[in-house]
Amino acid sequence: MPVRELSRILCNDENKKPCQLIVYEHFTLVENSAGQKVEVIGHQEARLLDGSPVNYRSENVFEIVKTGKLLHRVL
Repeated sequence: MPVRELSRILCNDENKKPCQLIVYEHFTLVENSAGQKVEVIGHQEARLLDGSPVNYRSENVFEIVKTGKLLHRVL
């Protein structure tokens, strides 16, 4: 399934160290009944720049899966 970058989110960790998340969207191309290629959107995921997965805790708080550390969106 192809993946594209949707956005980048600037965050600070618990020690106010800046970091950046990349939000990706999975999608696939299918052919509709008219023979046209259309995108079917799949799930989204967030990862650190090093590829580490991150879970959403809220709109502005994220959790690094491996460490459990929280990241806060810079508003």
